[in-house]
Amino acid sequence: MKKLFAAFLRHGPWPLRIRALKEPENAATTITAISLVGLLIGVQTAAIFLLTSMLLPMRIALLISLCAGLAANMPRPAAGLTQPALSGKSALALGLLMLIKLEALSEIEHEWSAIILICSTVWARCASLAARSDPITNLATAPMGSRLICLLIGTAPMIFFGVWPEPAWGLWVAGLAALLVGRLLRPSGWAAPLIVRWVAAETVYCLSVVLLMSAAALAEFTDSEAADS
Repeated sequence: MKKLFAAFLRHGPWPLRIRALKEPENAATTITAISLVGLLIGVQTAAIFLLTSMLLPMRIALLISLCAGLAANMPRPAAGLTQPALSGKSALALGLLMLIKLEALSEIEHEWSAIILICSTVWARCASLAARSDPITNLATAPMGSRLICLLIGTAPMIFFGVWPEPAWGLWVAGLAALLVGRLLRPSGWAAPLIVRWVAAETVYCLSVVLLMSAAALAEFTDSEAADS
């Protein structure tokens, strides 16, 4: 537990660094701590959106929350993880993915936006870490037990919001799509940095939710038209 807490402090979205954190990285502890940090960042991103949306238009509030989430998600060199630098392709892809995610979230009803922000942020990070045995460059292979713990952490928001306030099976379908993306994106090539893989999975999650919600709304409209006729 002490090592997990130390790893949580090391990889969190804060500049806190202590001498005890210079111990060698353990793969199981590292990916579990990063998953827990993702849960914290997801709640933080949603809270920023809810607060800013009280004063600003929804699109601007989304942009601010997404930028804050991106900054918090960016792995820091001081955390000890060896990450490839953002190449031109990676940086371009990251920018395009952020724009696509902004547009996708803008199409979601306001009361669902905060929920999708939490679920997409947490699940994308956990799925990317659990989908492969080698999610982080130059880190030992992650054992299956710790990968399953990552998935459990990632499903926590979807379990909560999928049952309350109403059944939301679309969250789980979107989660499967994001998990597949996490599996396909290897820690090499244009998506080598962790942040690119996380944002790619987040974008796929948000797009899947929008498509599923649109399909459900269209089916409901079609049924109502048929009933009226």
